Amino acid sequence: MRARVCCVAALLMTCAAHADLLIAEDGASDYAIVLPDEPTPEETHAAEELAHLFRAATSAELPVVARAERPDAKRILVGATALEVAPEVAELEGDAFIVRTVGDDLALAGKPPRGTLYAVFDFLEREVGCRWFNWYGEQFVPDLQRLSTGAVARREEPAFIARDIYFHHNSTEQQMRDFLVRSRVTGPATRNLLDEPGYGGSVHKYGGRGVHTLFHYVSPDDHFGQHPEWFSFLSGRRQAQQLCFTNPELRDAMTEAIRTQSASMTGVRNISISAQDRGGPFCECPECRALVEREGCPGGPLYDYIVEIADAVAEDYPDVYVTTLAYRHNQSEEPPTNLEMSDNVIIVFAPIDGNFAAPLEDPSNAETLANITRWPEHSEHLWVWYYTNPYGAGAGLPIGNLGRLYDDMRLFKRVGVEGFFIEHDTGIAQMHLLADLQTWLLAKLMWEPERDLQALIEDFTDHYYGAAAPAIREYIALLEAETAAKELSLRWTTRPG
Repeated sequence: MRARVCCVAALLMTCAAHADLLIAEDGASDYAIVLPDEPTPEETHAAEELAHLFRAATSAELPVVARAERPDAKRILVGATALEVAPEVAELEGDAFIVRTVGDDLALAGKPPRGTLYAVFDFLEREVGCRWFNWYGEQFVPDLQRLSTGAVARREEPAFIARDIYFHHNSTEQQMRDFLVRSRVTGPATRNLLDEPGYGGSVHKYGGRGVHTLFHYVSPDDHFGQHPEWFSFLSGRRQAQQLCFTNPELRDAMTEAIRTQSASMTGVRNISISAQDRGGPFCECPECRALVEREGCPGGPLYDYIVEIADAVAEDYPDVYVTTLAYRHNQSEEPPTNLEMSDNVIIVFAPIDGNFAAPLEDPSNAETLANITRWPEHSEHLWVWYYTNPYGAGAGLPIGNLGRLYDDMRLFKRVGVEGFFIEHDTGIAQMHLLADLQTWLLAKLMWEPERDLQALIEDFTDHYYGAAAPAIREYIALLEAETAAKELSLRWTTRPG
């Protein structure tokens, strides 16, 4: 499907108790976009996007002027200029924003750096009717003869502070960047895209290699020959599988490497310390087994060190977070019994051993559900590394999982999850399982998980598939019903059989 501009005749919002703001009619507008005299790059970008998409929808030109040039009414106040009519903007936190009519003015503003961008795109989506579908620039822009709005008074903030999703490397960087900011997605993996001036940057960037980082600090290539005792003792011998966290010299070497990395990082800084991507225990030496027994979980040795290193890092680098994956039932997914993570630790829960055919609250996922619901008792900060679809030969299996995604996102909010990385490459890179719909749905739910699932599906399919939308929804309903009716145990490497 190519990007398209579709024609609709619309009178968007009216309110009997408030005179409508007639913003555009027959290709003309009396309004202007008003920026601060010295706008930030994000405010400038927001104004440019508003003028561009407004013109595409209404054929009307909105001049972009400084505050001193437009002191009177009929203004679209973008960014800090909105403080004149909405002083509460100064009290907003995180990515919160407002969309508000005040007299003949319209205020679009939010907490810097991203809030004002989100306010503009929210207005373009809700009041103008624009949609941005995917990473390839496919969008819907209505053709409006008349655009008016009644009284609007919205204040929004995201349910989750970090909202990140695997992006599609086959689109251009500009297409990816635009889709991310228009979808209100920001997070660690998008740091290289959203650090471009005007896009608001990212939050909570991962350090080093991101995940599976133990050998990033202490590599067997460099150390196993001289120090085999630093590595896992398994099946009666030392192996380069994981690390032996009860070895004092190993801890000293790890800590020194982590301090070096902490000193070299800039901006929002995270240090990732997580297991190599191999299942099974960290180490079976007597000292490590004692920590497993003490903490009642296979990850006892890792978490004992995480507490130690987090306290050490906090002394010299109080703005650095330590992140680690809670990953695999037989490794680190289960929280420790006695340890409590320091305030500078982020647990990233990665339910890769779950049943991909059912929500986490399904009985088939009882162990995973028990683990994630216990983590808030042991850590102030909990994120989720979420898997949309299976991998391997079964990645293209036709299954219904939109209900699963929806149920899990609402569960994560109730549990107290703060942020996400959505590992969605089996969808968008391989184009399996209605990948664009999944991406769009996840972006919406990371902002507001309580939105109505069917309404979201109808919104996307109506705009994206046009006349085929009812047939697509029938297909989705069939997939969801057939998957729910089967007692599937769908693992992350499921084979087609």
